[in-house]
Amino acid sequence: MIGSTNGGLVAYISLGQLPNNPWGRKHNDIEGFNYVSNFGEAYPYTYEADAILKRKALEDIANEPRAFINKVLHNFRSALTGGVYAGDNQVLLSRITKYILVILLIVQIHFTIFSLKYKIPKDIRLVLYYSWVILIFSFSWVSILQYQPRHLNGVYAILLVTAIIFASWIQSGPEKVKKKSINQQNIH
Repeated sequence: MIGSTNGGLVAYISLGQLPNNPWGRKHNDIEGFNYVSNFGEAYPYTYEADAILKRKALEDIANEPRAFINKVLHNFRSALTGGVYAGDNQVLLSRITKYILVILLIVQIHFTIFSLKYKIPKDIRLVLYYSWVILIFSFSWVSILQYQPRHLNGVYAILLVTAIIFASWIQSGPEKVKKKSINQQNIH
């Protein structure tokens, strides 16, 4: 069987991302190692251990659905304020990435608002829409499963590309969307 066997470990330990969680879990791999050792597994990465950890994570979520929702909200806030991975010894850069992410998200929102008021070529509109799909998917994924700064690194590329397209479109002097008069609508 081909596939990854770390999903169970991630699902199990990610419940520990919620501070003061009802499961008493911490967000570290040792938690998974300790839990599967109760079932005779030395590592949480075997197929059997993966299945054990997935079952336990789903059971914990079913028993504490409100806590899981709080974990999702906590991870979403962390994703918005935590920035992305900038390297192990890049403390200053890690601090700056938090602000860059927020600035790029603001540009993305402005671009969307402008797209409603101005005529935008279809290809640029598609880039904007697809970037929103990828952003929503990325933030949802890290919120539901596991937020770590490195899990959002790809978001910067998407936001940067849309910011560059937006800037070049603004420089070209966008044409405002004109509302058709009632007479024009009846003619067409």
